[in-house]
Amino acid sequence: MSLPFGDGVFDTVLCNEVLEHVPEPFNLLSEAARVLRPGGVLLLTAPQTWGLHSEPHDFYRFTMYGLFYLAQKSGLEVLDITPTSGFWATFVQRLTDTIISNYVGGRSRWVTKVVSLLLAPLLLVGCGLDKVFGKRGDTLDHVVVARKPFR
Repeated sequence: MSLPFGDGVFDTVLCNEVLEHVPEPFNLLSEAARVLRPGGVLLLTAPQTWGLHSEPHDFYRFTMYGLFYLAQKSGLEVLDITPTSGFWATFVQRLTDTIISNYVGGRSRWVTKVVSLLLAPLLLVGCGLDKVFGKRGDTLDHVVVARKPFR
């Protein structure tokens, strides 16, 4: 939670699927803002819908509104927040993950590969339905682009 760098030394900070594992996410974003130069950019991804992982260090899921709030509170200007998927792709991804982890996990590698190949068309259908209906509703993750203001 304390980066070993001076203030304003980086043009870019990348935080990819880490925020949900940090007990105090505001502190992480504040530290990222501290090490960014004015005009520097934070690129961050965080899950909204995902199963438990890296237990017991899996603390949060984030809506776009929560991410916007945390970034602004940290002194960053939000340029964009984009969902990575809509309801259909999210639903199908969670369904296939559940099948693999709960019913196939622990079996031989070839069984996992065969089941994964059989489920792949379902993932394509979910992505196709998202294209038709848009990325509305639930999402797997959000991508945040925020900038440290020139002050």
